[in-house]
Amino acid sequence: MIVRFTFILAAFVLFGQFACSEASEDTEQSNELTGGEGGTGQVRVVLGINASQLATRKALETPGSPTGSDADGDGGIVAFSTPQRFWVALKKVTFLADDGSVDVLPDTGRLTNAVLLELTDDQVLDALALPVGNYHSVEMELYYYQLEIPLYSADSPQAIRVYLSDDDFPDEGMGGHHQGDITLVNEDGTEIGWVDAGMPWTDSYLLANRGDLKGAGGTDSQTGHARGLFGDGNLWENALFQQGASQDIYIFRGPLNLNVRAGSVSNVEVRFQTQNTWFFEDFDGDGIFSPCQGGDANGHQDACWYDESSGLGADWAPLFPMPVMRAD
Repeated sequence: MIVRFTFILAAFVLFGQFACSEASEDTEQSNELTGGEGGTGQVRVVLGINASQLATRKALETPGSPTGSDADGDGGIVAFSTPQRFWVALKKVTFLADDGSVDVLPDTGRLTNAVLLELTDDQVLDALALPVGNYHSVEMELYYYQLEIPLYSADSPQAIRVYLSDDDFPDEGMGGHHQGDITLVNEDGTEIGWVDAGMPWTDSYLLANRGDLKGAGGTDSQTGHARGLFGDGNLWENALFQQGASQDIYIFRGPLNLNVRAGSVSNVEVRFQTQNTWFFEDFDGDGIFSPCQGGDANGHQDACWYDESSGLGADWAPLFPMPVMRAD
């Protein structure tokens, strides 16, 4: 079965700047600030979500298509889900200053050792004593993000994990996940299996191992790893993601504008904009993402049909909610 998986590169570009480079090289100078005024200031860091603010997005059918529209006339209406719960797995968080950098969440070493934070409620890092300086940016090494949305039924929430980094290397823990992989997770946090192309997202159809699973992103020319269902060549082949044969870490960098003075007390908020971050064409009109089940009178199902002659199909995509930083 040929299935259409569509992805908006703009979902990455519009909500912040991102960079991918050798993590070890980026952090050689970490925790060392040189020159300038001496002393430290206290900084409180809060990580959370903003589910009430609608981030600017474009629907996949036609740029700007509103919720409920059917611009391509295939019977599927534009629909979005907002996560009921949201998590992010972080390998490292660094504040970049004019003359160095400081790790506010120390490097966990391997991706598989990343810190998983549920941001449904705010997570507050311990108050940090940071050297005096002008911190212009935040840099995060992101392993995956995880969101919980209704799947098949309004009263059946399901946690879905979307991998941004590749852990299938010895130095990263040999976790068996590639960039773009999508897995389901049970209530106790255990990964159930990989979502397969053109199959229902239920236990009996999940893959115990990713095997030869390959999405629109194709195969990484440097690592030889097949990419998963999330993303396409426009994303993963970007020069910023070319990190060599043994590393593929997603690194986000966004503006901070934090000025730490001797004796000062500051707050930094890092909030992921989560409203409407799961897009799909809804073919049965119930507003619930139901891959390869139900459907309309023509047999068209969510996330599970594609007409090669017309190029129409059941568009769907997770829209990664880039964080927004605020310092005071």
